[in-house]
Amino acid sequence: MPGPTGDDKVVLGIHTNAEPNTNAWSVDTEGHAWISVTRNGTTQAYGLWPNDHPRFANEAQHPETNIRQGIENRFPATESRYYQLDQKQVAELDKALGEKVTWGYLNNCSNWATNTTERVTGEHIHARDNYGIRTPGDLANGIKALEKEHATAVNQPTRHVAEPSSSFGGRNPQPAEQGAAAPVKTGDPVMDALLANPGNAAAVDQAGKQLAQSPEGRAFAAEGQQQHAAQQAAQKQADPGQQQQQQNQQAQQPTQQGPAHHLTR
Repeated sequence: MPGPTGDDKVVLGIHTNAEPNTNAWSVDTEGHAWISVTRNGTTQAYGLWPNDHPRFANEAQHPETNIRQGIENRFPATESRYYQLDQKQVAELDKALGEKVTWGYLNNCSNWATNTTERVTGEHIHARDNYGIRTPGDLANGIKALEKEHATAVNQPTRHVAEPSSSFGGRNPQPAEQGAAAPVKTGDPVMDALLANPGNAAAVDQAGKQLAQSPEGRAFAAEGQQQHAAQQAAQKQADPGQQQQQQNQQAQQPTQQGPAHHLTR
């Protein structure tokens, strides 16, 4: 099916602000991943964020879905890839953006951005490390490899014509991937419990809560809060008038505290 032409064309982008992960045996949780959609020359970003991230501490009521719009509009990306969509792909993208999606350790921002892009375009982006968790650093590796073969830009997107997967999980498994895989053992009982039950939502949720309360999880939350504070300080320097207005609004609302266990901030 032909895609839109000229200013009517729709371009899907996938992005990460992490550096490529150079250690294949580590779960590098630094950075964030998101997608962008350009319609009629206007670009809007979409990303998956947990409700308890410090960025949303003052929300009076959290949205029904963790897909949030516009947060990454000004985020710089280290790696990006762009696709021009046909009408069928645009319909699939709009369907995905309208779904109720919940952030989780095995459905973090990298999982969602990668799965959505694969679902819409049919192109596989390798973004999974040895522990089975997708991270921004591994996504950076995958995008970089694809861009090395065929570079893209928002005004020079690729047209991937492969039939997209019918499931939200991205592509259909290749023959070498079919069959039961041996359980991954990391030596960390909390992480092992998290990885041992990918299809059990209750078990994954419980393991995720245990991970968040572990010393490593608390340290990660503290690091996330520090990074958020640094981002706020940088924005304040860039636009002091806007930051002062936001601070005045926040001062009128009760302050809430919560862990920032956003694997991929």
